[in-house]
Amino acid sequence: MRFTLPRIALLLALLLPAAAPARGDGPAPAPPIPASRPLAAQLLGEAPPAELATLAFLEHLGWRFVADPAVSRVAIQPGRVGERASLLEAQAAGDLVARVPPTPAGAQELRALLPQFVDGSATRLAWQQRVDVAVQTAVGKLHGLMKAGRYKFPQLLFWNSPFFQFHPPPEAWSESGRNFVASGTASEALEAFYTRGGLAECYSGQWLVSYAVQYELLGREAFDEMLPGREMVVGRPEDVKPTPLGQTMLGDKTYPYRALFMKPGDLQGDAGTFLARLGPKAFAGLTGIVRAQDKSDAANQNFMHVSITPRACQDLRDKGGLGWVVELGKRAHRAHAATQGLFRGGGTKARGQAQLAEILAEPALAEWIIYVHPFGPVSVGWMIRHEMDDAGEPMYVMLYLHAREDLFYGRYRRVFERRWLRGLSLGPAPAGPGARGSSNVPAR
Repeated sequence: MRFTLPRIALLLALLLPAAAPARGDGPAPAPPIPASRPLAAQLLGEAPPAELATLAFLEHLGWRFVADPAVSRVAIQPGRVGERASLLEAQAAGDLVARVPPTPAGAQELRALLPQFVDGSATRLAWQQRVDVAVQTAVGKLHGLMKAGRYKFPQLLFWNSPFFQFHPPPEAWSESGRNFVASGTASEALEAFYTRGGLAECYSGQWLVSYAVQYELLGREAFDEMLPGREMVVGRPEDVKPTPLGQTMLGDKTYPYRALFMKPGDLQGDAGTFLARLGPKAFAGLTGIVRAQDKSDAANQNFMHVSITPRACQDLRDKGGLGWVVELGKRAHRAHAATQGLFRGGGTKARGQAQLAEILAEPALAEWIIYVHPFGPVSVGWMIRHEMDDAGEPMYVMLYLHAREDLFYGRYRRVFERRWLRGLSLGPAPAGPGARGSSNVPAR
């Protein structure tokens, strides 16, 4: 058969995809619903794009919305997300399922429940599953820089300096009053540190790893949407308070949530006990300090939580939370003093060493891992022992009950929904030649 020009034109028209129509200057249309989730979107009925985006956000975090004619009301099965090792394990166990009657009344109820889903502990814990992965990546990169000799701790003679210092790459950071801020975009400021390193003590290092976690969680472009460069601040506690992020760290201000989960009425109790009831993942990304119990500056090490075992979490839940860690700190100090021969009548040094080893092996100390610059990921017990050797004082652990985590969560959601409406995902770009960022949990 001969292919004349008309026939070739017809064949090309059948084989080639039609060109997409040019977009005008109006608002971007909602993206088509992916084939993997038409039913969930149908359960909302005639919902506006904003509600479809919220549903997509919830599915992104692991929720599954199932049409079930057997239920007359929306039936929610949050499960025990905070106790699972991963999001996949949570879903395999039947967590994060909502059964919706496929009726107009069911659609109306589901739409009304969307805000409660967003603010619910199960959804926040699902987000924490992603935060947990990002923490491992961020800590690995920054500690790797330290081991390579490019990320250093300020020195005072032969010791780690006790004074605030931060010396970032000057081409990406600038001084603003007594603070340091990103000169350009937030991603450029962090990537400069990833590339060149710098100098920081533990408090400025804690700020840096907090930003790195969000960068690894969101990916470069979405990170810059979430955090304008002018808001990426590192400074002393008092100096950062007037800044947008510093405003989330005020002790006398009432926030909807502190430490992502704690409402104002929850603050009367022990934070460790409260969070432990939610499971190990409730601690993901939280910051705090290992400090002398007299609250002096004799010893303090700012940290980011890395991991805690289910057994250690259960000990916090059942034995008094952070109050239990205070008690262990007192016991460890008495045993430590005995090893130094400071107490008489308390037994031999060998007995003191055995008692100290037994105390430091308690799950709440040995199986709670924190990241402290420049030491890297270490156990709480290791950090307590190090500080007792240095200062000779009993230690305790305090979590920073900020609203910063809630702000990051809210911004993450808004960035996800805006990008979803534009047909974009979030998350680090795949690794490859010239790629920036790192691989992470699939974004969509």
